Amino acid sequence: MMALILSGGAPAQTSQVCTTCLPEGIWFSTQMQIDSFSVNYPGCSGIEGFVVINGNDISNLNGLASITNIAGSLSIYSNDDLTSLTPLKNLRSIGGHLCIYNNKKLNSLIGLDNIHYQSINDLIILDNESLFQCAIASVCAYLSVPYGWIQIGYNAPGCNSRQEVETACEKGIRDSAISSQQTQSIPSPNHVSIQLR
Repeated sequence: MMALILSGGAPAQTSQVCTTCLPEGIWFSTQMQIDSFSVNYPGCSGIEGFVVINGNDISNLNGLASITNIAGSLSIYSNDDLTSLTPLKNLRSIGGHLCIYNNKKLNSLIGLDNIHYQSINDLIILDNESLFQCAIASVCAYLSVPYGWIQIGYNAPGCNSRQEVETACEKGIRDSAISSQQTQSIPSPNHVSIQLR
């Protein structure tokens, strides 16, 4: 199953300034490839194909901070040293499945919050032993109106099943509503008197 989901080709090379690039997609297998993305593909903010991030030495995704959309699937798997997805916070849409699989040190999906849920076809969040925070905006919205199949499991408590994530999403909505009501109910003074002596 995973071979089918994660299949792809070799990255194309270009040195021309562009806004979109890589119609055949790209497979990042080293930290150096990620770090040099903006040099190899200057000005590229939209990847026309799939993106796979899978490498033993990949520890951060800072080099991908300029990416705003991916026309294909996004697969992030078997990155033993990756701890954060926050550099992907500018990503607004993908055009396929979102697969987060077997990332041992990853503890949160924050960074994928801004992906529009309707651009996700299938959602796979499996075997991330430290991952406890999956209740982000994009995931919560997708779970409420799924566009494909969903697999969530074998992660840390809080993200160990679809039900756990949905519960966390509902709690987040309730907490946000309560916080909003409390903020609105704080009276603002009509008159403030200050006396100087």
